[in-house]
Amino acid sequence: MSINRYAARSAAFAAAYLVVAWAAAGPLSMSPVMLPAVAVAALWLLAQSRFGNHRFDVIMLATASAVAATLNGAGLLTSLTYAMVAAIPAVLFVMMMSRLLPGYWLGHGDRFRQRSVVLTRFAAAAALAAVSGVILQKVVDPDALSTAAAIWMAFRDTALVMLVIWVSRQYRLAKEPRRGPLTVVR
Repeated sequence: MSINRYAARSAAFAAAYLVVAWAAAGPLSMSPVMLPAVAVAALWLLAQSRFGNHRFDVIMLATASAVAATLNGAGLLTSLTYAMVAAIPAVLFVMMMSRLLPGYWLGHGDRFRQRSVVLTRFAAAAALAAVSGVILQKVVDPDALSTAAAIWMAFRDTALVMLVIWVSRQYRLAKEPRRGPLTVVR
């Protein structure tokens, strides 16, 4: 992929994230661990992970998060704090997916993986990212969430990240030409 196409694709993800993060939060209630923004951030970094320029996407994600917080009425330091709270779970999710399920986004090795193992590892990566997001949110604003709400938010974000990534991956793989069966070369 050329650098121009990479930049255009990253800009499209940044615009989508910005719209979702800004629209999902009301004024002065910017919460980066909100339902759609977490899934968009995880999808963005996972889809771009095969190109190797993670630092550029993380910088763009943090910038988009800070802009969304600013548009919702947060000050400079609050916006930068929310940018880190939004970026860290997405980066953690991508790192866990690259360790636990390498090549999952591209469909590599699907024939050789047991579905239960894939689901368990996928759920573990999503849960770790969601729980880290909730913990960071509690650190930033301890009075924002009760314990029950934090647990509910962790379950909700785990399920949504898994659903969005799985649906996007199925759509992506459906667009690719089908591979033939394994053949023996003599």
